[in-house]
Formats: sequence, C-alpha cells, structure tokens
Amino acid sequence: MSMTLITGLYFDIDTTEPALFLGGATFFSYNMIRYLKYKNDLLKEYILHWFNKNCKVLGAINVVMAFPLIFYVVGLNYQAYVYFFPFMCFTILYMIPVLRFKKKSYSLRKIPGLKVFVISISWAGLSTVFALTASDQNINYLHVLYFLQQFLFVVVLTLPFDIRDLFFDSKELKTLPILMGQNKTKLLGYLLLLIMNGLSYNIFQSSEFLITLVISLLVAFGLFNSNHVQSNYYASFWIEGIPIFWWILIIVVQCFQ
Repeated sequence: MSMTLITGLYFDIDTTEPALFLGGATFFSYNMIRYLKYKNDLLKEYILHWFNKNCKVLGAINVVMAFPLIFYVVGLNYQAYVYFFPFMCFTILYMIPVLRFKKKSYSLRKIPGLKVFVISISWAGLSTVFALTASDQNINYLHVLYFLQQFLFVVVLTLPFDIRDLFFDSKELKTLPILMGQNKTKLLGYLLLLIMNGLSYNIFQSSEFLITLVISLLVAFGLFNSNHVQSNYYASFWIEGIPIFWWILIIVVQCFQ
C-alpha cells in the first residue's frame, strides 16, 4: 500500500484508491497463504499458536473484505485490467499448487530460484504499472524505468527474509542464500541497490533521487545486519516496514519544498 502511495507522490497523481485496494488485497492473499500453509502443516511453530487462536477472526475479516475488493475490480478501466490480471495470476500461482510435473503439483514458490523474482515482479508491477493505469495514466518510458527500480528494491528487500529462512527453506527451493551463501547474497544486494539508484538518478530530480538514496542506505544497513538467527520481527516488521518510512519521508520532504 505504501509503495503504491509512493508512486502517486513521485508522479504527482492520486493513487489512493489503488493503494487501498492493494492493501486490502495483500491482507486477503497473505491470509490465504497462511491458511493453505496451516492446512498443510507448514506454518512455523511461533506463528501456528497465534493462527490457531485467531483463525476464525481472520477468516471472517477476509470474507467481509472480499466484497469491496471485487467491487473495485469490476469498476477498473480496460487498461488497468490488462496490467492487473498477469500480476494477479502470479499471486495465485505463487500460492496455489496448480502446476503439475511428473505427477506432482507445484506452486511458483516451489520452483527452484523463482520465489524472489515472482514476489518482486508482483509487488513492483502492482504498485507501479497497475497503480498508474488504474489512475488513468498511460505507461511511458519513465514509468518502465520506475518499475525496474522498484523491482530491484523489492528483490533486495526480500533478501533478509531468505537469509532468515536459510536453514528452514527446503534446499530444493534454491533461494539466493542457499545458492550463494549469506555474504555473496549481501554483495549482490548492494550491487542491485547501486543499479536501483542509477535508475532513480535518470528518472527523478535531485530531491527524489536523494530520498531514494537514503532509503537504499537504510535497506543496505538492514541487509548488512541480516543473519539466519534474528528476532521474529527483524524482517517481518523492521525490514518490511521500510516502504512505510519511505512514504512518510517523501511527505515530510514535500512539505518543506
């Protein structure tokens, strides 16, 4: 939701409605992922107790939330539909094992090496390309560069999660930390942040670029301190909360301009 609002602030358009929709859709889809993991006994132990206690409440909220989400999708313009459905399909295929190979069912997250890229394409695409088209904008060259910038941002933002799960994830997933080890994964993250800032420099004016640079340094610091032994909230709150801080920082800077 914050990443969608950031898109609106950077391109001076109102992305409030797509942001609210994507916030609700994220809540809905992540609860569905948790429920599927719960049914297949795949939830981590520290989440399982909480989920057992709150499963019915979450289910009721999901049912209530489904109606306004459907209502919003029905009212989208044609161009927004074109960009929404591919990313929606990515999300569904990420959650549900509908792909079959050698009599086994797979979701996209189970295909070796794909997990981080599926997440990044979905997050970046929905918060940029979809948000822009849902706000009646025609996609141009700068929008494409911005999508690539946010794609790289999300890739790096997911690395602390994969480092955390290094000894929890199946070796068959072949996440970047499993393939490269922690240190090389961090070096790759720093390189991607440099490329991200190069894109930002070509897209925006000085103030927007400087904000992106500050956020990149914050992400780099979070990645540097990432380890397979970390608190429950290090990645799930402090790292994943960085887009919220990014959004607030832009608002503060724009207030003083």
